[in-house]
Amino acid sequence: MYSFVYVKKKKLFNENIRLWLIFISIVVLIMLLFSFILLYKAKIYSQDNKYIISKILQEKKQILNLKNKIELIKKEKNLALEIKANNDMINSFIQNIFDLVPDEIFLKKVIIQKDKLYIYGFTPSKEIYNKKFLVSFNHIFNQNKTNFYRNKYGYFFETRFRIKEDR
Repeated sequence: MYSFVYVKKKKLFNENIRLWLIFISIVVLIMLLFSFILLYKAKIYSQDNKYIISKILQEKKQILNLKNKIELIKKEKNLALEIKANNDMINSFIQNIFDLVPDEIFLKKVIIQKDKLYIYGFTPSKEIYNKKFLVSFNHIFNQNKTNFYRNKYGYFFETRFRIKEDR
């Protein structure tokens, strides 16, 4: 029974309020703990992100370097193929020169320059040189100059040819 005459003192925190305050404080503590964990994870992910971005930039630089090296190797390959083609052409040219030389004429030295050809050798006579050797070279060269020197084998010759230019 309740009496209005005798006042009963009430506690500031009764059992229900105390239970609610404990529950709310536990929830607040758990939320703070989760927020600190999330902040820590965000910091770690941010550092990992920076590391990954730096690795990606390094890889892009390596890819660019490799592309440059590949381009250089392709250029070197093309240059090597061009040199090989030129060497094959020169070998063919030299073989053709030796095929044009008759058996009576012996070559001592052949010098090939860009647009000139120097041939040194021995011939038994000027007539064999002019009829068998010089005639076969006239379709390739447009200028020639020959010097003959008499020796015990016949003649030593020096011939300078200038190669015809294609027009």
